[in-house]
Amino acid sequence: MNTFTGPLILAAKQLRRTLKLSPIQFVFRRLRQNGIRLGTITALEAFGGTGVNQTPDLYAAVKHLDIWDISPPRREMLQRKFPRAKVTIGDSYLMIQSPRNTYDLVLMDVGEQMGDRFEHFEMFPHVFNALNNPGVLIFNETPVIRDRDPERLRQRQEFYMVKDPSTISWAEVEAAYNRRARESGWIIDHFFRERRWVFDLKSDPMYYTVLMLRRL
Repeated sequence: MNTFTGPLILAAKQLRRTLKLSPIQFVFRRLRQNGIRLGTITALEAFGGTGVNQTPDLYAAVKHLDIWDISPPRREMLQRKFPRAKVTIGDSYLMIQSPRNTYDLVLMDVGEQMGDRFEHFEMFPHVFNALNNPGVLIFNETPVIRDRDPERLRQRQEFYMVKDPSTISWAEVEAAYNRRARESGWIIDHFFRERRWVFDLKSDPMYYTVLMLRRL
């Protein structure tokens, strides 16, 4: 996803990572508390980008990491940064429809818009086919947005089945994923969130949203 990557921001991220105070590290702690042994699992970073956000944390935490990204020039950079990872270049929204592998954890760090697609909506329900049983999904959630793009609002309204797509309650968010999980034959055992970008006052509040799932 697009985010700030200036020197001060990168330095702050590295410090948080060193101190294990980054938002994804808090997510990892919650997963461990719920019995997930991260060092034994396989994971997919479905939108690798330049690998400066949570990818280093995920790479260090799991047994094996696959990274997908749409930009061919990033392949060499990502492979150099994460030599034990398998890097695949392609359209994640299309690749998720017929995944070649399944994973214990899938992370979707997609922003507000990717080309003509909004958020992670087109990843569902296909992403369930990329999960082992049990499995974990981590993705970005922005319940309240200032954007008034009519197409984005239409897609949010359709995805969450709400009256006001610009302001969605967490109860409505959880209900939407419970419904989509059950429609695909899964049940959510644990649902939690962790705030991202605490110091970025210009952007709408964004959260890591975590679903711990098992087959019905």
